[in-house]
Amino acid sequence: MDGLGGTSGPIGWRSGGAWDGEVAYLAGEVTKAMLFRGGAALIAEEGVASRETAAAAFVEGAVKAAWSLRVSVPEPREILVSGRALGEPEVGERLENALRALAPVRRLEGFARTAKPAAQGAAIIADGLAGGTFQPVVESMRLRYAAGTPLDHLVVISPATAARRLGINR
Repeated sequence: MDGLGGTSGPIGWRSGGAWDGEVAYLAGEVTKAMLFRGGAALIAEEGVASRETAAAAFVEGAVKAAWSLRVSVPEPREILVSGRALGEPEVGERLENALRALAPVRRLEGFARTAKPAAQGAAIIADGLAGGTFQPVVESMRLRYAAGTPLDHLVVISPATAARRLGINR
């Protein structure tokens, strides 16, 4: 089991994905808001590219990311896709068709009407950790054996500096 997304993945529908280091340098201070702004939809809305080109960039990034995950999951049984972009006419079917070359594709259907897929995922993990319905999911991901924090292995800035910036006492 593996995955990519957010600020470490390809361009999102409503987020920019991973940043090029030179772009971050040119921006000066990079704020949290900057990290979550952009994406294929914004490229089309601002006229940087046509909606078709923006959708093609989104699909290409997602497919490249899925193929790169074969390093850690050489023979995937299935690919799970979710998110608001799947509802876009230029994206959903095109993405699923492109990913089928790698493995069967299943669209995740949420269980809540108003919560984002990531929030629903967090609720599933919390339920599983508490011994609820989704406990088998948590067990298969071996989450109880996870250790450390995302700050533990930073080298560009020290873990202590990162913790101070986040307001965390370590």
